[in-house]
Amino acid sequence: MLLNCIHFAIAFIGLLRAGVIAVPINPQFTSTKLVYYLNDLEPKLIFTLNSVKDKVKRAIYLSSPKAKMVIIKHTDIFNYLKG
Repeated sequence: MLLNCIHFAIAFIGLLRAGVIAVPINPQFTSTKLVYYLNDLEPKLIFTLNSVKDKVKRAIYLSSPKAKMVIIKHTDIFNYLKG
């Protein structure tokens, strides 16, 4: 659940190279839609933005309690872009 940024590309390509099935999910999904997707996917790990971590944490609780969350801060993204 990352924006179109370098962090998304790095995480996505790294996961694919590791042989993991990576599924991009829109960070703007509603909680209801997110719970639906998480029930269907049964993820083990979710990369998400700091700004939506509470929504993701709730959705994990309601659907995939075994999933772990990796939180990316917006400041990490912008600091990378500044160089």
